[in-house]
Amino acid sequence: MKKITISSSDIISSLSSELKVKILEHLPIRDAVRTSVLSTKWRYVWASLPKLVFDEHKFMHDRINFRFSESVDRVLLLHTGRILQFKLVVEFQRSENIDRWIFVLSRKKIQDFRLILFEPMDYNVHSSLFFCHELRHVRLYNCNIALPRNFNGFSKLTTLRLCEVTISNGDLKSLVSSCTQLQRLELMYMKNSTCLDIEGKEAQHLTIHGFSLCLILANSHLIDKDIDLITGVVNLPTNLLACQSLVHLKVCDGELTVPENFRGLDKLESLRLSNVRFSPNALKTLTLSCPQLKELALSPSPGCNDLNIQSENLQSLKIVSGFEHLHLVAPLLNDASIYLLSENRWEHAKIQQEIQVKNDQLLEVLANSHAKVTLPLTFNYLLNLYFEVEFGNVISEYAAFCFLEKTNAVQKLEIKACSAREYSSPNIWEHLKSSRLEFSFDCLLILRFLGFSGAETELSFLEFILNSAPVLEKIVITSVGEIIMQTDILKKLLKFKRLSKQAEIIYV
Repeated sequence: MKKITISSSDIISSLSSELKVKILEHLPIRDAVRTSVLSTKWRYVWASLPKLVFDEHKFMHDRINFRFSESVDRVLLLHTGRILQFKLVVEFQRSENIDRWIFVLSRKKIQDFRLILFEPMDYNVHSSLFFCHELRHVRLYNCNIALPRNFNGFSKLTTLRLCEVTISNGDLKSLVSSCTQLQRLELMYMKNSTCLDIEGKEAQHLTIHGFSLCLILANSHLIDKDIDLITGVVNLPTNLLACQSLVHLKVCDGELTVPENFRGLDKLESLRLSNVRFSPNALKTLTLSCPQLKELALSPSPGCNDLNIQSENLQSLKIVSGFEHLHLVAPLLNDASIYLLSENRWEHAKIQQEIQVKNDQLLEVLANSHAKVTLPLTFNYLLNLYFEVEFGNVISEYAAFCFLEKTNAVQKLEIKACSAREYSSPNIWEHLKSSRLEFSFDCLLILRFLGFSGAETELSFLEFILNSAPVLEKIVITSVGEIIMQTDILKKLLKFKRLSKQAEIIYV
Protein backbone atom coordinates (compact mmCIF):
# COMPACT_ATOMS: atom_id res chain seq x y z
CA MET A 1 0.00 0.00 0.00
CA LYS A 2 1.33 3.37 -0.99
CA LYS A 3 1.77 5.88 1.69
CA ILE A 4 -0.31 8.99 1.03
CA THR A 5 1.44 12.21 1.92
CA ILE A 6 -0.44 15.43 2.49
CA SER A 7 1.31 18.54 1.34
CA SER A 8 1.73 21.10 4.07
CA SER A 9 2.02 23.95 1.60
CA ASP A 10 -0.15 26.97 2.33
CA ILE A 11 -2.69 27.28 -0.47
CA ILE A 12 -3.46 30.89 0.39
CA SER A 13 0.21 31.80 0.44
CA SER A 14 0.49 30.40 -3.07
CA LEU A 15 -1.92 32.96 -4.43
CA SER A 16 -0.61 35.54 -6.83
CA SER A 17 0.62 38.84 -5.46
CA GLU A 18 -2.30 40.62 -7.10
CA LEU A 19 -4.84 38.45 -5.25
CA LYS A 20 -3.03 38.90 -1.96
CA VAL A 21 -3.18 42.65 -2.39
CA LYS A 22 -6.91 42.42 -3.14
CA ILE A 23 -7.40 40.49 0.11
CA LEU A 24 -5.43 43.00 2.15
CA GLU A 25 -7.39 45.90 0.70
CA HIS A 26 -10.38 44.73 2.72
CA LEU A 27 -8.46 44.82 6.01
CA PRO A 28 -7.66 47.80 8.23
CA ILE A 29 -4.11 48.94 7.52
CA ARG A 30 -2.97 47.89 10.99
CA ASP A 31 -4.11 44.29 10.36
CA ALA A 32 -2.76 44.30 6.82
CA VAL A 33 0.74 45.12 8.11
CA ARG A 34 0.52 42.30 10.64
CA THR A 35 0.13 39.71 7.86
CA SER A 36 3.90 39.92 7.39
CA VAL A 37 4.29 37.41 10.23
CA LEU A 38 2.22 34.73 8.44
CA SER A 39 5.05 33.55 6.19
CA THR A 40 7.83 34.81 4.00
CA LYS A 41 5.39 34.86 1.07
CA TRP A 42 3.22 37.36 2.90
CA ARG A 43 6.05 39.56 4.10
CA TYR A 44 5.67 43.12 2.84
CA VAL A 45 2.75 42.30 0.54
CA TRP A 46 1.02 45.20 2.27
CA ALA A 47 3.81 47.49 1.06
CA SER A 48 2.24 47.59 -2.40
CA LEU A 49 -1.29 48.44 -1.28
CA PRO A 50 -2.63 51.19 -3.56
CA LYS A 51 -5.16 52.43 -1.00
CA LEU A 52 -4.23 53.46 2.53
CA VAL A 53 -6.65 54.51 5.25
CA PHE A 54 -5.41 55.79 8.61
CA ASP A 55 -8.08 56.55 11.18
CA GLU A 56 -6.66 57.67 14.50
CA HIS A 57 -9.86 56.68 16.31
CA LYS A 58 -9.54 53.05 15.26
CA PHE A 59 -6.02 52.49 16.53
CA MET A 60 -5.70 50.56 19.77
CA HIS A 61 -3.48 53.15 21.40
CA ASP A 62 -6.03 55.89 21.04
CA ARG A 63 -4.80 59.42 21.63
CA ILE A 64 -1.19 58.34 21.95
CA ASN A 65 0.29 60.49 19.22
CA PHE A 66 3.67 58.89 18.80
CA ARG A 67 2.18 55.41 18.33
CA PHE A 68 -0.16 56.50 15.56
CA SER A 69 2.34 58.77 13.84
CA GLU A 70 4.99 56.08 14.15
CA SER A 71 2.71 53.64 12.35
CA VAL A 72 1.99 56.06 9.51
CA ASP A 73 5.68 56.88 9.15
CA ARG A 74 6.62 53.20 9.00
CA VAL A 75 4.02 52.36 6.36
CA LEU A 76 4.97 55.29 4.14
CA LEU A 77 8.69 54.57 4.55
CA LEU A 78 8.41 50.91 3.58
CA HIS A 79 5.76 51.32 0.91
CA THR A 80 7.17 50.33 -2.47
CA GLY A 81 4.33 50.89 -4.94
CA ARG A 82 2.08 53.71 -6.02
CA ILE A 83 -0.40 55.14 -3.55
CA LEU A 84 -3.54 55.92 -5.49
CA GLN A 85 -5.75 56.74 -2.52
CA PHE A 86 -4.84 58.08 0.91
CA LYS A 87 -7.36 58.85 3.64
CA LEU A 88 -6.33 60.37 6.95
CA VAL A 89 -8.74 60.86 9.86
CA VAL A 90 -7.05 62.50 12.86
CA GLU A 91 -7.79 64.59 15.91
CA PHE A 92 -4.64 64.75 18.02
CA GLN A 93 -1.78 65.13 15.53
CA ARG A 94 0.87 67.77 15.21
CA SER A 95 0.85 69.80 12.02
CA GLU A 96 4.42 68.80 11.20
CA ASN A 97 3.38 65.14 11.11
CA ILE A 98 0.65 65.77 8.58
CA ASP A 99 2.99 68.01 6.57
CA ARG A 100 5.53 65.20 6.41
CA TRP A 101 2.99 62.65 5.21
CA ILE A 102 1.60 64.94 2.51
CA PHE A 103 5.12 65.63 1.28
CA VAL A 104 5.77 61.89 0.89
CA LEU A 105 2.46 61.45 -0.94
CA SER A 106 3.34 64.22 -3.38
CA ARG A 107 6.07 61.91 -4.72
CA LYS A 108 3.74 58.92 -5.04
CA LYS A 109 1.49 60.30 -7.81
CA ILE A 110 -1.50 60.25 -5.48
CA GLN A 111 -4.90 60.35 -7.23
CA ASP A 112 -7.35 60.47 -4.32
CA PHE A 113 -6.57 62.44 -1.15
CA ARG A 114 -8.92 62.76 1.82
CA LEU A 115 -8.02 64.69 4.95
CA ILE A 116 -10.58 64.74 7.77
CA LEU A 117 -9.57 66.67 10.86
CA PHE A 118 -11.47 67.23 14.07
CA GLU A 119 -11.33 70.12 16.48
CA PRO A 120 -9.35 71.43 18.27
CA MET A 121 -6.93 71.01 15.36
CA ASP A 122 -6.04 74.14 13.41
CA TYR A 123 -4.14 72.93 10.40
CA ASN A 124 -2.81 74.75 7.34
CA VAL A 125 -2.66 72.39 4.38
CA HIS A 126 0.95 71.84 3.29
CA SER A 127 1.82 73.47 -0.01
CA SER A 128 3.14 70.23 -1.51
CA LEU A 129 -0.45 68.97 -1.89
CA PHE A 130 -1.07 71.61 -4.54
CA PHE A 131 1.64 70.14 -6.73
CA CYS A 132 0.13 66.65 -6.88
CA HIS A 133 -0.79 66.89 -10.55
CA GLU A 134 -2.30 63.39 -10.77
CA LEU A 135 -5.06 64.17 -8.29
CA ARG A 136 -8.56 63.18 -9.40
CA HIS A 137 -10.42 63.47 -6.09
CA VAL A 138 -9.81 65.75 -3.10
CA ARG A 139 -11.78 65.95 0.13
CA LEU A 140 -10.70 68.33 2.91
CA TYR A 141 -12.50 68.73 6.22
CA ASN A 142 -11.82 71.35 8.91
CA CYS A 143 -8.56 72.87 7.74
CA ASN A 144 -7.11 76.06 6.27
CA ILE A 145 -6.10 76.61 2.65
CA ALA A 146 -3.71 79.23 1.34
CA LEU A 147 -2.71 78.59 -2.26
CA PRO A 148 1.01 78.92 -3.07
CA ARG A 149 1.86 81.70 -5.52
CA ASN A 150 3.12 79.31 -8.18
CA PHE A 151 0.02 77.09 -8.03
CA ASN A 152 -0.87 76.03 -11.57
CA GLY A 153 -4.05 74.13 -10.83
CA PHE A 154 -5.32 70.55 -10.85
CA SER A 155 -5.76 69.71 -14.51
CA LYS A 156 -7.09 66.19 -13.83
CA LEU A 157 -9.26 66.84 -10.77
CA THR A 158 -12.88 65.72 -11.22
CA THR A 159 -14.17 65.88 -7.62
CA LEU A 160 -13.55 68.60 -5.04
CA ARG A 161 -15.22 68.48 -1.64
CA LEU A 162 -14.51 71.11 0.99
CA CYS A 163 -16.24 71.17 4.37
CA GLU A 164 -15.60 73.71 7.13
CA VAL A 165 -12.55 74.93 5.26
CA THR A 166 -11.15 78.41 5.79
CA ILE A 167 -10.16 79.96 2.46
CA SER A 168 -10.28 83.46 0.99
CA ASN A 169 -12.62 84.37 -1.86
CA GLY A 170 -9.67 84.86 -4.18
CA ASP A 171 -8.08 81.51 -3.41
CA LEU A 172 -11.43 79.74 -3.71
CA LYS A 173 -11.96 81.27 -7.12
CA SER A 174 -8.44 80.30 -8.23
CA LEU A 175 -8.80 76.78 -6.89
CA VAL A 176 -12.11 76.12 -8.62
CA SER A 177 -11.13 77.81 -11.88
CA SER A 178 -7.96 75.72 -12.09
CA CYS A 179 -9.93 72.46 -12.12
CA THR A 180 -10.62 72.28 -15.84
CA GLN A 181 -12.05 68.74 -15.67
CA LEU A 182 -14.20 69.29 -12.57
CA GLN A 183 -17.43 67.28 -12.54
CA ARG A 184 -18.50 67.46 -8.89
CA LEU A 185 -18.04 70.42 -6.56
CA GLU A 186 -19.27 70.34 -2.96
CA LEU A 187 -18.78 73.28 -0.61
CA MET A 188 -20.25 72.99 2.87
CA TYR A 189 -20.07 75.41 5.77
CA MET A 190 -17.18 77.32 4.28
CA LYS A 191 -15.40 79.85 6.48
CA ASN A 192 -14.42 83.35 5.34
CA SER A 193 -15.87 82.68 1.87
CA THR A 194 -18.79 84.84 0.80
CA CYS A 195 -18.39 84.75 -2.96
CA LEU A 196 -18.12 81.74 -5.22
CA ASP A 197 -17.10 82.48 -8.78
CA ILE A 198 -17.77 79.45 -10.95
CA GLU A 199 -18.22 81.29 -14.20
CA GLY A 200 -17.29 79.15 -17.15
CA LYS A 201 -17.22 75.90 -15.19
CA GLU A 202 -18.93 72.81 -16.56
CA ALA A 203 -19.26 70.73 -13.41
CA GLN A 204 -22.00 68.14 -13.55
CA HIS A 205 -22.84 68.27 -9.84
CA LEU A 206 -22.71 71.32 -7.60
CA THR A 207 -23.54 71.22 -3.88
CA ILE A 208 -23.34 74.37 -1.78
CA HIS A 209 -24.36 74.02 1.84
CA GLY A 210 -24.27 76.44 4.72
CA PHE A 211 -23.10 79.69 3.14
CA SER A 212 -24.43 82.41 5.43
CA LEU A 213 -23.95 84.87 2.59
CA CYS A 214 -23.24 83.56 -0.84
CA LEU A 215 -22.91 85.33 -4.15
CA ILE A 216 -22.57 82.90 -7.00
CA LEU A 217 -21.25 84.16 -10.30
CA ALA A 218 -22.15 81.93 -13.20
CA ASN A 219 -22.96 81.95 -16.87
CA SER A 220 -25.24 79.91 -19.09
CA HIS A 221 -22.59 77.21 -19.54
CA LEU A 222 -22.25 76.57 -15.83
CA ILE A 223 -23.65 73.13 -15.28
CA ASP A 224 -23.72 70.16 -17.56
CA LYS A 225 -26.28 68.12 -15.64
CA ASP A 226 -27.01 68.66 -11.99
CA ILE A 227 -27.05 71.36 -9.29
CA ASP A 228 -27.62 70.50 -5.63
CA LEU A 229 -27.81 73.90 -3.95
CA ILE A 230 -28.18 74.07 -0.17
CA THR A 231 -27.43 77.62 0.82
CA GLY A 232 -29.42 79.00 3.70
CA VAL A 233 -29.22 82.38 1.99
CA VAL A 234 -31.97 84.97 1.90
CA ASN A 235 -32.09 85.05 -1.89
CA LEU A 236 -30.87 82.36 -4.21
CA PRO A 237 -28.73 83.65 -7.07
CA THR A 238 -31.08 84.24 -9.99
CA ASN A 239 -28.31 83.76 -12.53
CA LEU A 240 -28.38 80.04 -11.81
CA LEU A 241 -31.65 80.06 -13.72
CA ALA A 242 -29.68 81.03 -16.81
CA CYS A 243 -27.94 77.66 -16.98
CA GLN A 244 -29.51 76.41 -20.19
CA SER A 245 -27.80 73.01 -20.08
CA LEU A 246 -29.20 72.21 -16.62
CA VAL A 247 -31.02 68.86 -16.39
CA HIS A 248 -31.50 68.38 -12.61
CA LEU A 249 -31.87 71.09 -9.98
CA LYS A 250 -32.24 70.65 -6.23
CA VAL A 251 -32.47 73.68 -3.96
CA CYS A 252 -32.72 73.60 -0.17
CA ASP A 253 -33.20 76.47 2.27
CA GLY A 254 -33.56 79.85 0.66
CA GLU A 255 -35.82 82.14 -1.31
CA LEU A 256 -36.38 81.67 -5.01
CA THR A 257 -37.08 84.66 -7.21
CA VAL A 258 -37.56 84.27 -10.94
CA PRO A 259 -36.08 87.24 -12.83
CA GLU A 260 -38.23 89.21 -15.26
CA ASN A 261 -36.00 88.25 -18.18
CA PHE A 262 -36.19 84.51 -17.37
CA ARG A 263 -36.17 82.60 -20.65
CA GLY A 264 -36.79 79.17 -19.21
CA LEU A 265 -34.66 76.06 -18.82
CA ASP A 266 -35.16 74.03 -21.97
CA LYS A 267 -33.38 70.90 -20.72
CA LEU A 268 -34.51 70.81 -17.09
CA GLU A 269 -36.13 67.45 -16.31
CA SER A 270 -36.32 67.37 -12.51
CA LEU A 271 -36.75 70.12 -9.92
CA ARG A 272 -36.66 69.68 -6.14
CA LEU A 273 -37.35 72.59 -3.80
CA SER A 274 -37.02 71.87 -0.08
CA ASN A 275 -37.82 74.52 2.53
CA VAL A 276 -37.65 77.17 -0.17
CA ARG A 277 -39.77 80.30 -0.14
CA PHE A 278 -41.34 81.39 -3.41
CA SER A 279 -44.37 83.28 -4.65
CA PRO A 280 -47.18 81.55 -6.58
CA ASN A 281 -46.21 83.52 -9.67
CA ALA A 282 -42.55 82.46 -9.37
CA LEU A 283 -43.49 78.78 -9.25
CA LYS A 284 -45.95 79.19 -12.11
CA THR A 285 -43.38 80.96 -14.27
CA LEU A 286 -40.71 78.40 -13.48
CA THR A 287 -42.87 75.37 -14.28
CA LEU A 288 -44.40 76.94 -17.38
CA SER A 289 -40.98 77.84 -18.76
CA CYS A 290 -39.40 74.40 -18.47
CA PRO A 291 -40.89 72.38 -21.36
CA GLN A 292 -39.02 69.17 -20.50
CA LEU A 293 -39.86 69.18 -16.78
CA LYS A 294 -40.99 65.68 -15.80
CA GLU A 295 -40.37 65.49 -12.04
CA LEU A 296 -41.29 68.09 -9.44
CA ALA A 297 -40.85 67.66 -5.68
CA LEU A 298 -41.89 70.43 -3.31
CA SER A 299 -41.49 70.94 0.41
CA PRO A 300 -42.40 74.62 0.69
CA SER A 301 -41.22 76.65 3.64
CA PRO A 302 -43.85 78.06 6.04
CA GLY A 303 -45.67 80.95 4.43
CA CYS A 304 -45.84 79.47 0.93
CA ASN A 305 -49.59 78.97 1.08
CA ASP A 306 -50.45 79.10 -2.63
CA LEU A 307 -48.90 76.71 -5.14
CA ASN A 308 -49.43 77.32 -8.83
CA ILE A 309 -48.05 74.54 -11.01
CA GLN A 310 -48.55 74.52 -14.76
CA SER A 311 -46.51 72.08 -16.79
CA GLU A 312 -47.47 70.38 -20.04
CA ASN A 313 -45.07 67.44 -19.67
CA LEU A 314 -44.94 66.93 -15.90
CA GLN A 315 -45.21 63.23 -15.07
CA SER A 316 -44.33 62.99 -11.37
CA LEU A 317 -45.40 65.38 -8.61
CA LYS A 318 -44.59 65.16 -4.91
CA ILE A 319 -45.74 67.71 -2.32
CA VAL A 320 -44.69 66.76 1.20
CA SER A 321 -45.72 69.74 3.32
CA GLY A 322 -48.77 71.86 3.94
CA PHE A 323 -50.32 74.50 1.73
CA GLU A 324 -53.64 76.34 1.62
CA HIS A 325 -54.34 76.14 -2.09
CA LEU A 326 -52.98 74.23 -5.07
CA HIS A 327 -53.67 75.17 -8.68
CA LEU A 328 -52.48 72.29 -10.83
CA VAL A 329 -52.43 71.94 -14.60
CA ALA A 330 -50.47 68.84 -15.61
CA PRO A 331 -52.29 66.82 -18.27
CA LEU A 332 -49.61 64.11 -18.54
CA LEU A 333 -49.25 63.48 -14.81
CA ASN A 334 -48.98 59.74 -14.07
CA ASP A 335 -47.65 59.64 -10.51
CA ALA A 336 -48.62 61.98 -7.68
CA SER A 337 -47.98 62.14 -3.94
CA ILE A 338 -49.85 64.99 -2.24
CA TYR A 339 -49.96 66.19 1.36
CA LEU A 340 -53.57 67.28 1.84
CA LEU A 341 -53.71 68.01 5.55
CA SER A 342 -55.50 71.24 6.37
CA GLU A 343 -53.74 73.20 9.11
CA ASN A 344 -56.07 76.21 9.05
CA ARG A 345 -58.32 75.61 12.07
CA TRP A 346 -60.00 79.00 11.70
CA GLU A 347 -61.17 78.09 8.22
CA HIS A 348 -62.56 74.81 9.48
CA ALA A 349 -64.50 76.61 12.20
CA LYS A 350 -65.87 79.03 9.61
CA ILE A 351 -67.03 76.28 7.31
CA GLN A 352 -68.80 74.59 10.20
CA GLN A 353 -71.11 77.58 10.49
CA GLU A 354 -71.81 77.73 6.76
CA ILE A 355 -72.57 74.02 6.53
CA GLN A 356 -75.06 74.18 9.38
CA VAL A 357 -77.04 76.68 7.33
CA LYS A 358 -76.63 74.91 3.96
CA ASN A 359 -76.17 71.27 4.89
CA ASP A 360 -77.83 70.04 1.70
CA GLN A 361 -75.40 72.09 -0.40
CA LEU A 362 -72.18 70.78 1.10
CA LEU A 363 -70.28 70.34 -2.17
CA GLU A 364 -71.33 73.76 -3.44
CA VAL A 365 -70.21 75.45 -0.24
CA LEU A 366 -66.85 73.70 -0.35
CA ALA A 367 -66.31 74.37 -4.05
CA ASN A 368 -67.18 78.05 -3.84
CA SER A 369 -65.31 79.05 -0.70
CA HIS A 370 -63.04 76.35 0.64
CA ALA A 371 -61.53 74.41 -2.25
CA LYS A 372 -57.99 73.46 -1.29
CA VAL A 373 -57.19 72.45 -4.86
CA THR A 374 -58.11 73.75 -8.30
CA LEU A 375 -57.81 71.16 -11.05
CA PRO A 376 -58.96 72.53 -14.41
CA LEU A 377 -58.16 69.35 -16.35
CA THR A 378 -58.85 65.65 -16.01
CA PHE A 379 -55.81 63.44 -15.34
CA ASN A 380 -56.15 60.81 -18.06
CA TYR A 381 -52.70 59.33 -17.44
CA LEU A 382 -52.55 59.37 -13.64
CA LEU A 383 -51.94 55.74 -12.64
CA ASN A 384 -50.50 56.05 -9.13
CA LEU A 385 -51.92 58.39 -6.53
CA TYR A 386 -50.88 58.89 -2.89
CA PHE A 387 -52.59 61.18 -0.36
CA GLU A 388 -52.10 62.19 3.22
CA VAL A 389 -55.60 63.05 4.42
CA GLU A 390 -57.02 64.16 7.74
CA PHE A 391 -60.26 62.22 7.98
CA GLY A 392 -62.89 64.12 9.88
CA ASN A 393 -61.60 67.40 8.46
CA VAL A 394 -63.99 68.14 5.62
CA ILE A 395 -61.54 70.55 3.91
CA SER A 396 -58.84 67.89 3.69
CA GLU A 397 -61.34 65.24 2.61
CA TYR A 398 -62.84 67.48 -0.06
CA ALA A 399 -59.37 68.09 -1.50
CA ALA A 400 -58.94 64.31 -1.83
CA PHE A 401 -62.35 64.06 -3.47
CA CYS A 402 -61.41 66.75 -6.01
CA PHE A 403 -58.43 64.67 -7.09
CA LEU A 404 -60.42 61.44 -7.22
CA GLU A 405 -63.08 63.12 -9.32
CA LYS A 406 -60.44 64.01 -11.93
CA THR A 407 -58.61 60.67 -12.10
CA ASN A 408 -60.23 58.27 -14.52
CA ALA A 409 -57.19 56.08 -15.09
CA VAL A 410 -55.83 55.59 -11.56
CA GLN A 411 -54.85 51.98 -10.92
CA LYS A 412 -53.16 52.19 -7.54
CA LEU A 413 -54.46 54.45 -4.80
CA GLU A 414 -52.69 54.83 -1.47
CA ILE A 415 -54.17 56.81 1.41
CA LYS A 416 -52.44 57.70 4.64
CA ALA A 417 -54.88 58.80 7.32
CA CYS A 418 -53.41 61.41 9.65
CA SER A 419 -54.84 62.58 12.98
CA ALA A 420 -58.35 61.27 12.36
CA ARG A 421 -60.79 63.32 14.41
CA GLU A 422 -64.52 63.09 14.89
CA TYR A 423 -65.55 66.62 14.03
CA SER A 424 -69.19 67.59 14.18
CA SER A 425 -69.06 68.51 10.49
CA PRO A 426 -71.00 66.45 7.92
CA ASN A 427 -69.52 63.28 6.53
CA ILE A 428 -68.65 64.16 2.94
CA TRP A 429 -68.57 60.52 1.82
CA GLU A 430 -72.05 59.90 3.22
CA HIS A 431 -73.18 63.08 1.51
CA LEU A 432 -71.87 61.79 -1.82
CA LYS A 433 -73.71 58.54 -1.27
CA SER A 434 -77.01 60.23 -0.51
CA SER A 435 -76.62 62.72 -3.37
CA ARG A 436 -76.81 59.83 -5.84
CA LEU A 437 -74.07 61.32 -7.94
CA GLU A 438 -72.38 58.71 -10.10
CA PHE A 439 -68.67 58.07 -9.69
CA SER A 440 -66.71 55.27 -11.27
CA PHE A 441 -63.04 54.40 -10.88
CA ASP A 442 -62.96 52.10 -13.89
CA CYS A 443 -59.25 51.23 -13.65
CA LEU A 444 -58.66 51.09 -9.89
CA LEU A 445 -57.10 47.77 -8.92
CA ILE A 446 -55.54 48.30 -5.50
CA LEU A 447 -56.29 50.58 -2.56
CA ARG A 448 -53.86 50.75 0.34
CA PHE A 449 -55.15 52.48 3.45
CA LEU A 450 -52.47 53.36 6.01
CA GLY A 451 -53.08 54.61 9.53
CA PHE A 452 -56.61 53.22 9.81
CA SER A 453 -58.22 54.04 13.17
CA GLY A 454 -61.76 52.85 12.56
CA ALA A 455 -63.22 56.37 12.49
CA GLU A 456 -66.64 56.72 10.91
CA THR A 457 -65.36 58.95 8.12
CA GLU A 458 -62.68 56.39 7.24
CA LEU A 459 -65.29 53.65 6.99
CA SER A 460 -67.47 55.87 4.82
CA PHE A 461 -64.56 56.51 2.49
CA LEU A 462 -63.88 52.78 2.11
CA GLU A 463 -67.54 52.20 1.33
CA PHE A 464 -67.40 54.98 -1.27
CA ILE A 465 -64.49 53.27 -3.02
CA LEU A 466 -66.07 49.80 -2.87
CA ASN A 467 -69.24 51.18 -4.46
CA SER A 468 -67.35 52.93 -7.26
CA ALA A 469 -64.58 50.56 -8.41
CA PRO A 470 -65.82 47.83 -10.80
CA VAL A 471 -62.46 46.07 -11.27
CA LEU A 472 -61.05 46.52 -7.76
CA GLU A 473 -58.99 43.52 -6.68
CA LYS A 474 -58.12 44.31 -3.08
CA ILE A 475 -58.09 46.83 -0.28
CA VAL A 476 -55.12 46.51 2.08
CA ILE A 477 -55.74 48.15 5.46
CA THR A 478 -52.95 48.93 7.94
CA SER A 479 -54.02 50.16 11.35
CA VAL A 480 -52.39 52.91 13.36
CA GLY A 481 -50.30 51.82 16.34
CA GLU A 482 -51.57 48.63 17.97
CA ILE A 483 -55.27 49.07 17.21
CA ILE A 484 -56.95 45.70 16.75
CA MET A 485 -59.75 45.42 14.24
CA GLN A 486 -62.88 45.29 16.36
CA THR A 487 -65.75 42.94 15.57
CA ASP A 488 -68.23 45.74 14.86
CA ILE A 489 -65.80 47.42 12.45
CA LEU A 490 -65.23 44.13 10.65
CA LYS A 491 -68.96 43.60 10.34
CA LYS A 492 -69.41 47.05 8.81
CA LEU A 493 -66.65 46.46 6.30
CA LEU A 494 -68.02 43.08 5.28
CA LYS A 495 -71.52 44.47 4.83
CA PHE A 496 -70.43 47.19 2.41
CA LYS A 497 -71.72 46.68 -1.11
CA ARG A 498 -68.93 45.88 -3.56
CA LEU A 499 -69.20 46.81 -7.21
CA SER A 500 -66.33 44.41 -7.93
CA LYS A 501 -67.12 40.79 -7.15
CA GLN A 502 -63.45 39.83 -6.78
CA ALA A 503 -62.59 42.66 -4.39
CA GLU A 504 -61.13 41.42 -1.12
CA ILE A 505 -60.32 43.29 2.07
CA ILE A 506 -56.97 42.46 3.68
CA TYR A 507 -56.23 43.73 7.17
CA VAL A 508 -52.57 43.71 8.23
